[in-house]
Amino acid sequence: MDALAYVFAAIPFLVSFLMAVLLIGLFWGLVGSPVWGAGAVLAFAVIEAAFVFIPPIHLGFNIFPGDVVSIAIGIALVLRAGHYPWGSSIGRLWLVFGAFMFASFAVGAASYGAAAGSDFRVYFFYSWVTVAYFMTFELHPPQLARMRTMVILAALCLVGLTFVRWAAFGAGVDLGPFQAFVVDGNNFRVVSAGQALIIGVGALLLIQRWLLRQAGSGSISLAVVFLLTLVALQHRSVWVAVLIGLATMVMLQRKQLGRSSGSLLLVLGLGIALIVPVLILGLGGGVSETVAASAREAVSSRSTFTGRAEGWKALLTDWKAGGLHSYVLGQPFGSGYAREQQGSTVAWSPHNYYIHVLLRTGVLGLLAMVTTLMVAARRLFRARDVEYPEWVPLLVGLLLLELAYFIPYSALIEQAIWCGSALSLAARLKPSAPALAPPPALQQGLATKPAPLRSGGYWGRA
Repeated sequence: MDALAYVFAAIPFLVSFLMAVLLIGLFWGLVGSPVWGAGAVLAFAVIEAAFVFIPPIHLGFNIFPGDVVSIAIGIALVLRAGHYPWGSSIGRLWLVFGAFMFASFAVGAASYGAAAGSDFRVYFFYSWVTVAYFMTFELHPPQLARMRTMVILAALCLVGLTFVRWAAFGAGVDLGPFQAFVVDGNNFRVVSAGQALIIGVGALLLIQRWLLRQAGSGSISLAVVFLLTLVALQHRSVWVAVLIGLATMVMLQRKQLGRSSGSLLLVLGLGIALIVPVLILGLGGGVSETVAASAREAVSSRSTFTGRAEGWKALLTDWKAGGLHSYVLGQPFGSGYAREQQGSTVAWSPHNYYIHVLLRTGVLGLLAMVTTLMVAARRLFRARDVEYPEWVPLLVGLLLLELAYFIPYSALIEQAIWCGSALSLAARLKPSAPALAPPPALQQGLATKPAPLRSGGYWGRA
């Protein structure tokens, strides 16, 4: 009995020791490879989708799982600060955006306390620090390929979760507190727009592999499943963003795709010709009727976009009333978003990241963010045929996808994976001189693992 008592007494210490070992391993991985960072972010996204709400850890103040992931990434960023692209205009512009953001948070914390932290964390700190973290790596194709695989696996998990929830609703199973995942009372919309975007990006990545003949028919079949799931989820803004990303990637990658790009455009045209009548007329049963109603509602006077536009107008009116300080530096975090929208008072975030950034960091902060993304997209566009021809068109497409997604929604941490990768690659390209031709291994389908763009010592390796 005494031995058993000692065993039970030792369990908390053993668990604490194992947790410490896991945290040390996580930090070591985060500092050493961007693949670890992508894995941590995507694991958090999938777990959050599965549990809907993960209760915080109480340490005198609330620590949420997203805080743990972003703080760990932030510490890795500090340890890798020497590898940040300080000499690039892209790197400096991202720091300028961060400076406005942190200054607004400091003012808000002094004035509004904990409300400023709640406002700052999810849509600003999480994404900004994660983008900066990925910018510290000199990425090479094998790392990008592993990150692509992780995104596809995360999308597959979310599709599986979606099917399980649809089946539960169809069978009348009471999921208790997990019923909260239903958005707008729509039983088909069982994951959030951000989680649906992961599914859409997963489909885009699968299509790219199939077009480049890196995968067989299984890849395009899975992409079709992803896309059909995305349509049934009825996040209309995500449909548009994914189409923009896919079209951009195909157009920029024409030389590598050859006839495949024409085949894809033909398939897309036929698909649209078949789907549009279903959306308009509601043919094909309950699912298509619901999707059709969703599509028709998008252009009606009672659409969510119409309501959001009313809210944007009210928020911008209040922002302009703040005078020069509001114009230049914005309103501090924690000051709230209360406004009239479709006849009622609401206080949630603006549902537009450009307005969100404008309100909190002013015109200068918004210009810094948008200029960073546009300069990166332009630099990658110019190098699309000679630097990493497989990846640059994809990254430009994903950047434009995010720029479109920012119109109805705010930035999330999982989007920072590809945004940070694109900024990292663009920051290490010379802005004026023509880019050098890639190594033969890249032109021959990455038969061998190439070296990074520049040697970064141990901390730059995968």
